[in-house]
Amino acid sequence: AAVGTASALWWCASGHEVHALHRLPQPRPDEQAMVMCLAELRSLLGDDKFSSDNDARESHSTDYSFHEGALPDAVVFPTSTEDVQTVLRTCNRFKVPVVAYGAATSLEGHILPLRGGVSIDFA
Repeated sequence: AAVGTASALWWCASGHEVHALHRLPQPRPDEQAMVMCLAELRSLLGDDKFSSDNDARESHSTDYSFHEGALPDAVVFPTSTEDVQTVLRTCNRFKVPVVAYGAATSLEGHILPLRGGVSIDFA
């Protein structure tokens, strides 16, 4: 039986605590910081490695889990370690969340950008 839904904790049959992240309050980052972060990422990476169009965002918003999808604010397509470092440093400075995206085969909702932010496509 589920207990503590207000704190988003669930207990499985064996008595182990399971955190249901999709039930936690998910505050969005500061909108001004988000806008500045995305503008800087676009400038640093270029249009070929940065996308904020709806098609890219929608394709990075779901997986195979039962969790409801969530749109990232942007998707980046790094081609080097330096690109990944640039994205992480920039997002960290602006306190913008980052979600790693691989093959979208997660069954647990790991790749869902619940707070928006940037999806890094490693596929």
